[in-house]
Amino acid sequence: MDKYFSRLMFISVLVFLVSFFIHILLVSLFEIDETFWVILGMVIAPAGFAIGLIGHLVLRLKNRSAK
Repeated sequence: MDKYFSRLMFISVLVFLVSFFIHILLVSLFEIDETFWVILGMVIAPAGFAIGLIGHLVLRLKNRSAK
């Protein structure tokens, strides 16, 4: 289960970076202000990272106290 939270954190960082670069690319090349990529990069990706981080830490502390 711990690996799923770690994957969620990694994927969230990738989503943040990809959405940031797509937004910059659309604005600079085509002058399109696409708010979907901003919302994805600034709201959803950090929320996924926070969920992954909290879940990862909780499982680590739970496994440490069980030993």
